[in-house]
Amino acid sequence: EYQKADILFITDGICDVPEDFLKSFLEQKKRLGFRVVSVLIESNQVDALARFSDKVYAFQEVDEGLAHAVLDELI
Repeated sequence: EYQKADILFITDGICDVPEDFLKSFLEQKKRLGFRVVSVLIESNQVDALARFSDKVYAFQEVDEGLAHAVLDELI
């Protein structure tokens, strides 16, 4: 029932993604055909997000440009 959904992931990037979680997540992502759009705020550490995201937006501050970029991607 959640096939071909969109996930919007918003983070400050301060975390690690365990390999076992990443493997399981990517398998489910492929099986269900969903996509992940990630928004990284006040950081440029995109490496972890790039491992599971279809698109990563990095912003140094929250502003109107953030909202427009993300909405354009999801619409």
